[in-house]
Amino acid sequence: MTIDISTFEARYLDSCKKHGVMPNSAVLSWFYKAKIQKSCHEKCSIVVVLDHLRAADFSPLLDVFLEIDSSNVDSVDVLHESPIILTEEYVLSLIRAINSKLRLVELRDVSFGKDFFRDLSHDGLACQVLKLRSSHFQRLNMVGGFLQLHTLNLDYCTHLTSLQKDCFSCMPNLMRLSMCETRVANLWTTSAVLSKLPSLVELRFQTCPCCENTRPCPMSSNTDDSFTIDDVPSMNECPSNDCEIMVSSELQRIGLLELSSDNALLLSKKHGHLQNEVAFSELHVQHKNVSLLSGLDWDLKDAAIALKYCISHHPSPICFEKHYRDYIIASLPHLQVLDNLLIRKIDRDKAKTIFSKYYEYLPYRRPQESVVTVLQKREMGTAIIHGRKSLKPKQPSSYKKSPYFFSRSFCATKLGAWPLLYPVSNISYTNKQEGKQLRPRQFEYHPSNPSLMVFGTLDGEVVVFNHESRNIIGYVPSIGAANSVLGLCWLKNYPSKYMGVSLENLDPKILKKLLAGTDDGSLNLYDINHMPPNTADAYCSSGIVTYDMFEQLTSVHVNSTDDRFLVSGYSKHVALYDIGSGKRLKLFNNMHREPINVAKFSNHSPSIFATSSFDHDVKLWDLRQTPEWPCYTASSSRGNVMVCFSPDDLYLLVSAVDNEDLLCILVPFTQIHHSIGSKIHQDDLRNDNNELWCSSTSARLILTAKRHQVKQLLAADGRVHLNFEIASTGSSHNYTRSYYMNGRDYVISGSCDEKVVRVCCAQTGRRLQDVYLEDRGSGNLMTVQSLRGDPFREFNMSVLASKTHRNSAWEVFKVNLLASSNCDKESYYGQSVHPSYSLGG
Repeated sequence: MTIDISTFEARYLDSCKKHGVMPNSAVLSWFYKAKIQKSCHEKCSIVVVLDHLRAADFSPLLDVFLEIDSSNVDSVDVLHESPIILTEEYVLSLIRAINSKLRLVELRDVSFGKDFFRDLSHDGLACQVLKLRSSHFQRLNMVGGFLQLHTLNLDYCTHLTSLQKDCFSCMPNLMRLSMCETRVANLWTTSAVLSKLPSLVELRFQTCPCCENTRPCPMSSNTDDSFTIDDVPSMNECPSNDCEIMVSSELQRIGLLELSSDNALLLSKKHGHLQNEVAFSELHVQHKNVSLLSGLDWDLKDAAIALKYCISHHPSPICFEKHYRDYIIASLPHLQVLDNLLIRKIDRDKAKTIFSKYYEYLPYRRPQESVVTVLQKREMGTAIIHGRKSLKPKQPSSYKKSPYFFSRSFCATKLGAWPLLYPVSNISYTNKQEGKQLRPRQFEYHPSNPSLMVFGTLDGEVVVFNHESRNIIGYVPSIGAANSVLGLCWLKNYPSKYMGVSLENLDPKILKKLLAGTDDGSLNLYDINHMPPNTADAYCSSGIVTYDMFEQLTSVHVNSTDDRFLVSGYSKHVALYDIGSGKRLKLFNNMHREPINVAKFSNHSPSIFATSSFDHDVKLWDLRQTPEWPCYTASSSRGNVMVCFSPDDLYLLVSAVDNEDLLCILVPFTQIHHSIGSKIHQDDLRNDNNELWCSSTSARLILTAKRHQVKQLLAADGRVHLNFEIASTGSSHNYTRSYYMNGRDYVISGSCDEKVVRVCCAQTGRRLQDVYLEDRGSGNLMTVQSLRGDPFREFNMSVLASKTHRNSAWEVFKVNLLASSNCDKESYYGQSVHPSYSLGG
């Protein structure tokens, strides 16, 4: 039998008498309003405002709402806004008692703790609209049943940083999602989570000032595809030079003003035009064959529509990612509204173009297919490229010839948005005096043994360990004052022949020699056969060779024949040592104008090396010539942090401080002595196809004007081969380091002020993935201090990371892009292990 709302009110009064509680006037007013609605033949809705309740009011309400399903009440809304302290168990019980009649739940965590929201997320709710504002969410994992939910609002959850893999798996009917002013930043994990929502049509990460929900803004909804402002930068996005025009007085007239603080635009509604109260700076607009300024006489409404492409109110960090809007649109084909803007056909077409230009959906541009499909192709001996059937199946192709074709296809099937990440250097040990935690400062993979790694510590220790079993193989304590180990390099061949030691007892598969340098200038060559695995034992001095000191050392590197090594440091000089004799052969003075952070030999030529300096230059040198003049010089507008050769020595990978202009000076070898030292003047430069050339000297100079943090140069002559699109942070202390992964197929890049490792294709520059370093214990993000690609396992790397809080220890973390963060780390070792020298496939 259906219970009338009047009966409902009477039962509440009876329940109050039963529990000895005075009726709450606010509750009675809720029932009264519902009766009015019923008498007017409107939908009957009860609005429960938790702020008006005391603890004693819950028991009578629970008695009434347990029978709400059999009443003629259409819906119940539960709201909580003010800082009133309520018992969490009472609130949860009340919400669940309402059950199927629950329509809207709006809660703020001013009085609710972490346990309340955890229980809410795990147990689920029957409501249709859920609005949560909580500082307790850090990793969203709403795995409970939310089967009726169609609208979810998580605005101002200011601690929310990431979305777990299956956090929306129990929301099949979710259509609208808002996450403004959160800390969500990862395009890859976010789009992967949202792609599992089949009903999602409205999404926003930043608010529109005139819109309270996710629906299209009325000021921009009635537009057709003929009106386009397709690439006004999304937050900090900067379009390419070939499609950008300078906008000045005309856009001022129609009302687009750019704020330097957050790229937001202000639209004044007074007098039908914009007031010139904010200084106007340049705004880039992409047009379609026709200049926007030449023939369009925009009115205020058109200006407001254009404004929507740049507006930024309460944005989450994801909005600052380059090509954010295009990436989301391309990844979510069913989405209809993004950030209160309708997604039109022209937007989708543009998003597909941008995505294919700047991103890789799967590694090696493989099609999306299952492991079974790849296995079938392998067994049949066929290689169908990108889903296209060949008309001549027996005709060989470049893909089919590659021995890596099927292994690369397997990688494509395994790559996920949540890579496995775990620490390997947090090895505790006890020495003779005290228990102590090792604090890594630098590390290197072993070049031939896939299980070994070495790291040097902030206290001057050198530790060789098995990074699979995490067992220490050898340990060298610091001697004297503690100094950080900044330089580590394994010898690659058989260095024992230089030391007068027989090779009979050496395993030819495992190299034994290790060169280490500390910031006080000490240089030592160690034999790991003489390193005791027990950290309490003293290191045997018979296994150590000491070289002349090099003050303020920062890097060491051994050449390909293991007979010489280079040392650089916080000076303008580079020293060359002979490994066999232990002598310093040469000190090359004033190779740069500022300190030389890194000096690296090439991988195959024992006489070619490159130097990277804070004087803005990277130089290539040849020991077969007296290194008075470099082979060529590449320059940037700020100091270069590092340089390294690709495994085949075809390229040089250069990383500068933050995102700065790299000015590549190309000097042909035949003109070296004619061009070095010649002064370049601004008047000598002319613009030619987005490059600047010097015409007054005999040398050919290329000066690129774009801002890029990481560039790949052709090692032969120094020409820029590829720019990696990495946005600047504006920090002069954001030191960037980049290395190769999977041979020279991919580049991994990280910076000491950023909490992300970027993975880019080394041939196209397309971004494959961003890996955010999150400590699984605390949930806090970590910054990148150094990193290396695993030379034996594809799509694996290790990262030296630092937690963001002060005085935190650095740790080496292993990252496996082919394993999920939810799986056991032992699956890491199920991969085939082999040297990775792939050049494509």
